[in-house]
Amino acid sequence: MDHADLKNDIFRKKYQYNDETWEQFLDRVAGNNRAYRELMAQGKVMPGGRILANRGTVGRGGRKGTYSNCYVITPPEDSLESIYDADYKLARTFSYGGGCGVDISYLAPKGARVNNSAETSSGSVSFFEQFAGTANRIAQKGRRGALIGILSIDHPDIEEFINLKNDLSKATKANISVKVSSRFMQSLIEDHSDYYLEFYRPETDDLISKRINPKKLFRKIAESAWRTGEPGMLFWDRINEWNLCSEIPDFVLGGVNPCGEEPLVSGGSCLLVAINLSAFIKDPFTEKAKFDFDGFKYAVMQSVIYANEILDEGIQLHPLKEQVKAVSEWRQIGVEIMGLADAFIKMRMTYGDIRSIELSDQIGKVMINAALEQSALLAKEQGPFPKYSEKVLNSRFLNEVANENVIDLIKKYGLRNSQLLTIGPTGSISNLVGVNGGIEPFYAFKYRRKTESLHGEDKYYIVEPPIVKEYREITGKDDLSEHFVVARDVPPLSRLLIQRTWQTYIDAGISSTINLKNDVTVEEVEELFLKAYSFGLKGLTIFREGCERTPVFSTPAPSAGEKIGGKTGLRRGEIEPIPKLSDGNRQVRLATGCGTIHLNITRNGKGKINQVFIQRGSKGTCLCNQVALSRAISLLLRAGVDVYNIIDQLESVPPCPSYYGKKKQGKKLSPGSSCPSAVAHQLRKYQEHIEGQGGGPEAPEEEKGLLCPDCGSGLIPSEGCFSCICGYSRCS
Repeated sequence: MDHADLKNDIFRKKYQYNDETWEQFLDRVAGNNRAYRELMAQGKVMPGGRILANRGTVGRGGRKGTYSNCYVITPPEDSLESIYDADYKLARTFSYGGGCGVDISYLAPKGARVNNSAETSSGSVSFFEQFAGTANRIAQKGRRGALIGILSIDHPDIEEFINLKNDLSKATKANISVKVSSRFMQSLIEDHSDYYLEFYRPETDDLISKRINPKKLFRKIAESAWRTGEPGMLFWDRINEWNLCSEIPDFVLGGVNPCGEEPLVSGGSCLLVAINLSAFIKDPFTEKAKFDFDGFKYAVMQSVIYANEILDEGIQLHPLKEQVKAVSEWRQIGVEIMGLADAFIKMRMTYGDIRSIELSDQIGKVMINAALEQSALLAKEQGPFPKYSEKVLNSRFLNEVANENVIDLIKKYGLRNSQLLTIGPTGSISNLVGVNGGIEPFYAFKYRRKTESLHGEDKYYIVEPPIVKEYREITGKDDLSEHFVVARDVPPLSRLLIQRTWQTYIDAGISSTINLKNDVTVEEVEELFLKAYSFGLKGLTIFREGCERTPVFSTPAPSAGEKIGGKTGLRRGEIEPIPKLSDGNRQVRLATGCGTIHLNITRNGKGKINQVFIQRGSKGTCLCNQVALSRAISLLLRAGVDVYNIIDQLESVPPCPSYYGKKKQGKKLSPGSSCPSAVAHQLRKYQEHIEGQGGGPEAPEEEKGLLCPDCGSGLIPSEGCFSCICGYSRCS
């Protein structure tokens, strides 16, 4: 199986209308814009998924849909009427295929006095859980509604919000992020001991105040992100300051879209069109390789023209009146990029090195100036966006990134759009053109894809990104060069430097996930958040492999026991690759003599346990021994050692004095006489359950890791969301 099969699958499942051919698809999506169609045919540009799926199809047979991928709804006010109105708006938008962001910072904190029979409020977080339930219930073409909830760090409910997704059964289909103020960050950096969370309710004339320690609150954010990958952090003052409309009083951001790359006014939408950077490399993989800046500038300008055509055509297709109004008045578009990692490799650069940063800087500067120039030229012909003000010229962003001739054009004509550039998830559309998504590094250069044969037997095929085949064809080399690096091997600081470089030229935001190795510490996560703030980023999302929300991801080569090329089984000394997939898991909290242990046991589809993860609880101890134990067990399983032999060895460990002492004190501990034997007990229970011999109920669906609903593969954390190699994105 090669990438052409994957591209065809995505096209047929997600975007093909009736039985149209690829050429007919290009005609439908491009409309009368022949210049843009030619760029699409060349693989240089591709519109966002809602445009691909819906343009030219909406209205036929009563079908509803929008051209915008995501929206921000008006933040609900502190009343039941407003809260349930927000819930309706979410449901209506989800039903049209749009994702949503909602800011719950204006809702009363838990325990606040209210003037009804309830007497006290259930809190902002409880209502977000209601919104998350709506996202889970409403689907369009099999896709659950994408949702992000954000809450100000100054809200008294912030600790409950931070901890929300530590319960793996809550808000399972929604993302969460904290709106972090510069005031809080300065208090943190200056090591203040006290910080006050406050909320005023005019209805009852109550000021709810809570004193916290900034360092302790910051640690809670880092701990939760380390444990589950959430919440993300949004540096809200930076978001408000670094855009074209920062000096216009009417420009008030209502929140961000589900992946965080689009801060938007209330009712605003993200209308996305992407440019493939990889397609502009001349003489790839050679010393003569260079970037085609002229061709790229042309593609940017054509993308701005096309996006404005789509915006006008789709005005009446938005689900809500507030969205029609916001889009009409502010005319936000999002020209984005994909294939950055491919471009680096073709230019013989390593992701994150100084040359890749310099190239990013050069491309970014050309991109923003081309977009501003074209938007000004459209304003000359059609007028600026209705909310335009000459105060745009006072924008710090504009004055730091724009060339003098571009600023002169804006002085004369204004701008057709209030927002121009973004970098969001491009999972499906990047697969259509055969490149990596957004500004992310590659997750892997070889992965497996499962299909069912005619005989109903699972078969696994090796699929490689197109750049691997292209490299081998051009260079004649089988071994990949040192420039082929994967996400887990890119230093986190290098990821931040790339994101900072691009954020300089992006007036909206960037959706990107920093993938961290399993052994990263909470302190290192704190350092990353602090560094992101000092770099002037608008936000940051991290994901530690092997955290509680999903099994460890790895380069997903097939295991030796699967049928590939007719070979099965392990020879002596062979070890299976770390599995990417799990068909189920058991997650257990163990009380031991040494403290709390969080145990995650995963299995494969053949009825065998294949991985064990042991993490220390908040009151646990002996982290190094626990990590070593989990790695040793997993290695033995991958080497083909029978699980019952492993259990026998663990149960043979002498009793632990700490276990004996705690039990003598009357403490209720998990079955066993030591940490290893407690783990062995759970291994036995789960293996017996797998074999149908009892062992208790299987873990709930929400605890089974993050699996793709289309193909069953494990979802990969990237671009501020979770996506699959088959093209599925949870936030699309």
